[in-house]
Amino acid sequence: QTSRFLRHLVTRDINRIIGKNIRARRERLGLAPEDLATMLAISPESIHHLESGVLVVNAAMLIRLAMLLGCSLDLLCGLKGEPAADAFSCGYSDRSDFKKTQELIRSFITISHPQLREVAYNFVLAIASINSGEIH
Repeated sequence: QTSRFLRHLVTRDINRIIGKNIRARRERLGLAPEDLATMLAISPESIHHLESGVLVVNAAMLIRLAMLLGCSLDLLCGLKGEPAADAFSCGYSDRSDFKKTQELIRSFITISHPQLREVAYNFVLAIASINSGEIH
């Protein structure tokens, strides 16, 4: 009983730390909860629960959040750095680049036809690989 109670307390504290860091990062980037909810295809209420530590974040969601918020998993988990660290240290050269990325994600998730989503996805990947010099 005591062991299970202690695990519950530790898990609750970890969820609160992660939620606090998600919120700090979101606010640092100037995102509304609704924006992040749209990018994750979840409800704004789920964002509130996530940021308050009520909703447990699984590994897949944590990775998606780190990618969307342009930070490391360590930062979100409170293992490294400050949540308010430079928002553009992970590939965004300025706020304009980040806003364009957000707009691209928002547009992509509104594509309802699976084949069109696949075409859009492959198109962006092809451009990125040409840009990085992988295709000659």
